[in-house]
Amino acid sequence: MAFLLSAIQCVGKGGELLCLLPASTLHSETDAEARAVLARSCEFEVLSEPTVGTFPRVDATIYAARISRIEVPERYTAGALIEEPKAELSTQFTVRRGRVSIKRKDRVVCTEPFSVVHTTSIRNGRIVETYQKPFGEPTRTSVCQKDCVLVPRVGRFKPGGIAVVRSGSEWTLSDCLFAIECSDFSAAERLQSSLVTNFSALAQSYTGTGAPYISMRRLEFFLADRISTAPGAK
Repeated sequence: MAFLLSAIQCVGKGGELLCLLPASTLHSETDAEARAVLARSCEFEVLSEPTVGTFPRVDATIYAARISRIEVPERYTAGALIEEPKAELSTQFTVRRGRVSIKRKDRVVCTEPFSVVHTTSIRNGRIVETYQKPFGEPTRTSVCQKDCVLVPRVGRFKPGGIAVVRSGSEWTLSDCLFAIECSDFSAAERLQSSLVTNFSALAQSYTGTGAPYISMRRLEFFLADRISTAPGAK
């Protein structure tokens, strides 16, 4: 979206801009300021509904848009919109995101050290299977350095999709999972219980026109608002 805001400054009077954008740009917090700028300075028309599978071998949901009647303020810069606004959060938890992208066709069940834990690995609150690392991924990329709770970053899931992991676990996390680090295993168990208790509110924090997702920032705010003050959280 930052690139798009820069591009519209190159369009002449009466011109228009056609673009393909990720579906997340329609609703994500990261792009909220960019959407506000577009709403003030031009006409933004969605030409096609968000669709997955438009391009071969690309697992992304995109849509087409037309931007016209462009009136960009002079000396406007989009550079400040690249990063999501920061906020001070009074939460005791550290949230980390997994690093490995694993497509459906690449999910081969295995039990090797540092195999991949994905959202589909978790059932009834437990990790029941892991997957072979995609070719080219580093051998050791585990992020489970502390006792933590795994929460899906994307997708529709049930309370059983939230799991507790002990520190030192030889697993690699998929980029579709967040790991919420805790002070010890008992704290991780309490957090899992609190998330299950507050599951309806947690599920409402997931948004999206395709597969619903939660950003790290929204998850951190949820933890600060609903969990940090809950009995037994500390």
